[in-house]
Amino acid sequence: MWMYAESQSIRMGGKIRAMVSDAIYRKAFTLSSVSRCSTSSGELMNLMSSDAYLLLWTVFFYMALIALPILVMVIFVFVYVSMGITSLVIIVMFLMMLGLMTFGVYRYAKERLRCLQTTDERVKLVSDVATGIRIVKFYCWEEPFRQLIDKSRQSELVFIRKIAVILAGYFDSVTFVFPKLMPLVGFALYPIITNTPLSASIAFSIISLYKIVESSIFYMPWILASCAQLEASYKRISHFLSLEEMEADLVVQDPPAAEPLRFCAANGEAKTTRMGENDAVMVEEGTFAWGDAAPCLRDVSMRIPRGALVAVTGKTGCGKTSFLAALMGEMNRISGVVATRGSVAYSAQQAWILNDTVRNNILFGKEFDDAKYEEVLSVCCMKNDLKTLQGGDQCEIGDRGINVSGGQKARISLARCCYSDSDIMILDDPIAAVDAHVGRSLFHNCIKRYLHGKTRIMTTNASHVLSDCDLIIVLDDRKIAFLGTYQEYLESGYQAMEEAKPAPSEEPPRKDSAEQLSKEMEKNGTLTLEETKRTGRIQPSVFLGYFKAFGYCIAAFVLLFFLCNVALSAVSQFWVSAWTDDACFANSTDPEVGSEAPIACDGRLQYYIIGYTVITALLIFFAVARFFTIVKGRINASWLMHQQLNSAVLSSPVSFFDTTPTGRIVNRFNRDMYITDFDFPLYFFQLANQISSILSECIVIVVVTPITIVLLIVVAILWYIVYGLFTRANADFQRIEGLERSRVFSHFQTVLFGVSSIRTFHQSDAFVRKMDDALDRSNLAAMYSVWANYWLCIRVCIVTSFITLAVCIIGILGRDSPNTSLLGAALSSATSLASYATNVCDMLAQTELNAIAVERIQDYISNAKPETPMITDVRPPKGWPSEGRIEMKDVALRYRDGPLVLKGVNLTVEPGEKLGIVGRTGAGKSSMMIALFRIAELAGGSVTIDGIDVAKLGLTDVRRALCIIPQDPVLFSASVRFNLDPFYEASDEEIWSVLEESGLKKTVLAMEGGLEAKVEEGGSNFSIGERQLICMARALLRKPKILIMDEATASMDNSTDLFLQEMIRKQFANCSRLTVAHRLNTIMDSDRICVMDHGRVAECDTPQALLHNPHSIFRGMVEATQDPSLLKMIKST
Repeated sequence: MWMYAESQSIRMGGKIRAMVSDAIYRKAFTLSSVSRCSTSSGELMNLMSSDAYLLLWTVFFYMALIALPILVMVIFVFVYVSMGITSLVIIVMFLMMLGLMTFGVYRYAKERLRCLQTTDERVKLVSDVATGIRIVKFYCWEEPFRQLIDKSRQSELVFIRKIAVILAGYFDSVTFVFPKLMPLVGFALYPIITNTPLSASIAFSIISLYKIVESSIFYMPWILASCAQLEASYKRISHFLSLEEMEADLVVQDPPAAEPLRFCAANGEAKTTRMGENDAVMVEEGTFAWGDAAPCLRDVSMRIPRGALVAVTGKTGCGKTSFLAALMGEMNRISGVVATRGSVAYSAQQAWILNDTVRNNILFGKEFDDAKYEEVLSVCCMKNDLKTLQGGDQCEIGDRGINVSGGQKARISLARCCYSDSDIMILDDPIAAVDAHVGRSLFHNCIKRYLHGKTRIMTTNASHVLSDCDLIIVLDDRKIAFLGTYQEYLESGYQAMEEAKPAPSEEPPRKDSAEQLSKEMEKNGTLTLEETKRTGRIQPSVFLGYFKAFGYCIAAFVLLFFLCNVALSAVSQFWVSAWTDDACFANSTDPEVGSEAPIACDGRLQYYIIGYTVITALLIFFAVARFFTIVKGRINASWLMHQQLNSAVLSSPVSFFDTTPTGRIVNRFNRDMYITDFDFPLYFFQLANQISSILSECIVIVVVTPITIVLLIVVAILWYIVYGLFTRANADFQRIEGLERSRVFSHFQTVLFGVSSIRTFHQSDAFVRKMDDALDRSNLAAMYSVWANYWLCIRVCIVTSFITLAVCIIGILGRDSPNTSLLGAALSSATSLASYATNVCDMLAQTELNAIAVERIQDYISNAKPETPMITDVRPPKGWPSEGRIEMKDVALRYRDGPLVLKGVNLTVEPGEKLGIVGRTGAGKSSMMIALFRIAELAGGSVTIDGIDVAKLGLTDVRRALCIIPQDPVLFSASVRFNLDPFYEASDEEIWSVLEESGLKKTVLAMEGGLEAKVEEGGSNFSIGERQLICMARALLRKPKILIMDEATASMDNSTDLFLQEMIRKQFANCSRLTVAHRLNTIMDSDRICVMDHGRVAECDTPQALLHNPHSIFRGMVEATQDPSLLKMIKST
């Protein structure tokens, strides 16, 4: 009945877990901006992976918490019947035990809550690193991040150690010591209180009852600790679910034209307004903020007519992205009113991409319409890209779109908006990340023509598109500084205030030079590798690997203590048998002995009590020593396995992160590491404890009834057969459940980064259905495991009952034997076997379940393929590179097993030379950077810097010699200082100096804490342009001799771009500079320009020489821009 109740309770717990997980998932879509700012993705992942997962056992724990005390009370009734008033002393001891355990639960809950907070920080840090791994690799920051994660882990281990000590002291020790002391006290006091000698029948009935008590309270520490842990999880989940949600009226949707809209002005005055019939978007006296921070936008008032094309422009950090967020209701509206008419679609500046096929990323839940789909692909310039893909639009895009360029992500995001056919298109700088001719085509063919009739609100820094816009909004100092037509814009003087950024240059389109997305694809078009699933039983190597981290010497001591307990447990029963068999006590109730017998036996009674006390004391000593030795070992294992996992992941090449979803990596550091810290050692050593109890009972049975050894062997064989059938199926069930759980976390991790897009497209319900399906699959696999365990327990109990039956038969046949006390001991041991065997089944199943988490961690550790050594025996001279000369000879490069993306590149960069690199997407520009940094190893040829072949050096020496400013800025959830100098090598003065040079000093000074001010997750408290400035400050701080810039100013406004271009020319005047550019004006002052085409250097010469050559590819690119300033340069040559 108990096993059936357990399986049904877990079934109910699975439903509770699914409902709560679903509630957490749904809540993530409804959080207000205040709540989002106060909740990190690490906390959300921990809620889903740890807190919600514990709810599987909710019903079982509370059912057991009610049932076990009732069972113990019933047992004490029988004890009272056997021992009389003496049992009251035992009951007092039991209450003392409960008191100590209750205090332990309080301590446990307190430390567990603190531990969860440090776990959140560690998980968030791991998630940050996995997301920004390219910057970590480019800057050779693996070591500081490894140390930072290890430091976070050390803080967490402080609380894990405290929890382990509490479990060992208040739970394990208390539940072992008191059940051993209770019979000792009972045996000692019974003859004194009752004035009746202890008989064998009383002694062994009491021992049997206490074994049941011991077996019952065996679960008590686990249940109490788990209930305390559940209480902490309940509080965290409850706190999250009670967070403030988005107000339903942040944006008034489709208000009737005649209906007045009431709102509160900034001064508190109640006002009303109306939305015109022709208005698509209206904002009246709006003031907005992110969370509880100071307002980002003030006094915003505007009306946008239906079908208008609106450009929103302004300096870096002026609030353009915040302006769009306010229109979508993603910001906290402090005052005013926002209203829209019609459906809304959104394309973010940092495009959000699903780990799914290209088609599904575009359809985004909409029905497939072939003609419409083909037209969208055409106007978004994607058809050439799809031709190169294995599987075409069915090709899978990697996690976070990691295998596509920034321009391709932007086009997929734009295509999603186009296909949605929404009335209002909110586009955050949609052409900044694409090639010049692609940007021109997107603007004219897609935004202007295809989306004609839609209301289009587009942020941009490209001044050349403003003349084609119906309205222009200029943001300055967090306000609308100008709103009007292009002609009014010219007359206003705002154009004169900003030196116009020249039109982005473009290159003639080439049909066969689309991006080679297939370089990261398998033949079936799938990038993300499916998580491998072992089959069959857990291998012994998993346990050996754990005990290697645990410490073989410590494990040997634990084994020794276990063996001592086995021997002493058997000896204690034989001692009680000898006690009750003693002639003095056996005859003390004979009337012929008279009243003087007890006095004559006082010496014998004292002898047996002292002996039993010594045996019990030794049992307690070895048990407590074992408990605290285990604490030492499990902390060793937790630290070492996490350290090895951390090192293995950080040393893995970028290709590993390209093919492994971030959620899967985080799951190893989160849920799997939690199990390794807590559940696995708990269940494994409880299993060992139960096995030692079975061994002790078997020793007694065999010594008393040697003939049963044959039956024990048969039963052991049957156990093994039954367990073998169980474990093969159960291990697979658990692995499947683990895989499904990883998919849940990966999906949740992806969704957290795209909540705004999902909400705007009204796809929340569709994503909830996907999560529900994933949760159902995970729960189903978990229930299969529960039912398999139920099946095992029934069969083990049936098999074990044969031993009890055999001993009973022998006892009946030998009832006239003089050694009845020994038969009593054997019978007591036999009746305990079934209870111990059931416990072993539970513990064995849970141990195997938790060993799968250990197995997965060990797989990451053992199967990791690290990059080539960070440091080798060949070291460059001090100060290398001193000149910055780069020579590439016959360089060939491929990604994984794909085709060559660089094909015999020969190029020399002289010291201090400024080299511009241009070429269409997929031509090989970024691959040259990959080759220089050795992100991927060369398939042929060589790269030398200052005459040293970089292939012979360690990666640390190579990557620290270079510096890159990437197109997509990446910031980490740490201080401003750490984001600039994670090695803490620079002084405050140096850091403030580079911040001033990059134009960020005022911004950082205004932040609380200055250099120690916290950068929010993803750098969300900085604009994208400001994030890029921080990346620029990093480069300034490194003072490199070789600088690579990958379209580093694409997200900046005109004046900031010009300021930075001048700063770069000044600060990096003496270093070799390679600039990958889409916009030709940014590289026209280069010493030479290298044109890449199809993975080869098509031409490389001075700008003047290339412009003078009428057959030059570069000249054709310049002519295609139709930029007067660039065309004038051609004429001047």
